[in-house]
Amino acid sequence: MAGGSPSPKSGDAAVFARTRFAGQGDLGSAVLRPLRSGTVWVAGAAAEVAWGIRYNHGGGYSYRLCPAGEPLTEACFQRYPLNFTGTSTLRWNDGTELHFNGTYVATGTHPPGSMWARNPIPRIDDEARGSGEPASDTGCRPPAVGRACRAFDPVCAEGMPPWHRIEPKARAGDVEGRCS
Repeated sequence: MAGGSPSPKSGDAAVFARTRFAGQGDLGSAVLRPLRSGTVWVAGAAAEVAWGIRYNHGGGYSYRLCPAGEPLTEACFQRYPLNFTGTSTLRWNDGTELHFNGTYVATGTHPPGSMWARNPIPRIDDEARGSGEPASDTGCRPPAVGRACRAFDPVCAEGMPPWHRIEPKARAGDVEGRCS
């Protein structure tokens, strides 16, 4: 499903604008013409995938497919969840990579038995915005716990500068940060 492109207005979180290709909610199968990529996907084989964070709200994600010959419905995607394999990698704009063991869950997920991966970048919010919790007076430093504080250590090495907000840029790729 197409999301369009980020709106140039300030406070543009989750606001999208129609482009010449599609608008928010348009089905890619209906508005985009098929193009051959030359990529051959082999059933059962592992493939490298990537995603980026613009505004980090924590949580996790899963990947699901729906065969091109079937109607593109949520039920179809739920029938074809993909599993995660191997290690995970954080990749920064300067090409630096950090490889680590991802955290994957396959129990208590929906659809049952599907695999979910935890977002490896902690959501650190000392002001507890949107969590329903009071602002943290400890700065979320150990031993502080709670919904406004990360519940696990970041994958970046200790001693690196604290995590910080990266200002939005014109292109989504510009907001990927360093382990900072």
